[in-house]
Amino acid sequence: RISTNNGSTSTLRRHLILKHKLKDLILPNIKTKRSTLSMDRIRKQQLHNLSVDCIVRDSRTFNDFEKPGIKRLLQEFIPGKLSKSDASAS
Repeated sequence: RISTNNGSTSTLRRHLILKHKLKDLILPNIKTKRSTLSMDRIRKQQLHNLSVDCIVRDSRTFNDFEKPGIKRLLQEFIPGKLSKSDASAS
């Protein structure tokens, strides 16, 4: 078992597996069932526009939405649109 102060272990785990050959830290490939909830088209467009505005206004990169922290936050705001494994993956 590994742990870090902020709770995120994916980078540490990857380092230990790749650099130190600790193969026993490889997690089983567990597939989660994606929710079949659908979002109405208007709401989806509103969220898209807010996302683009956020990126442009704050001079961020579009890649920011691929980072695990923001994915976890979005999962809470929009349940069912990201699987839990997507939100915690890095």
